[in-house]
Amino acid sequence: MIEMIAVIAIVGIITAIALPRYFNTMNLAKNKIAQAAAVEGHARVNMWGVSQYLINGVWPTTDQYEGASNSIGRDAGDFRISYRKEDETTLKISAEGKEATSFEGVEASIRITPPGNGGQ
Repeated sequence: MIEMIAVIAIVGIITAIALPRYFNTMNLAKNKIAQAAAVEGHARVNMWGVSQYLINGVWPTTDQYEGASNSIGRDAGDFRISYRKEDETTLKISAEGKEATSFEGVEASIRITPPGNGGQ
């Protein structure tokens, strides 16, 4: 009986140490995935901007990037991507976890200078 109590106590101690680390690791992983979704939005902005340049011979403005968010793409699996103009040369790309997914409430954003506005 004493051995069982000792084993239960040891398992409890291990659980008390391991569970917080597990949840912390899961939260870090979700944040990294959200950052990857925002970077996917960046790649989409670059592709759309270059295609517009090839079609029209003129680089889009940040207003045009923001206005073309449906053409650029808002859906990224478990994330919804949004594009917002910050100033004349900067675009903010945000990825937000969709409702009813394990990423609900997880967000990440990046600020970029899209092609044609001084971006590469």
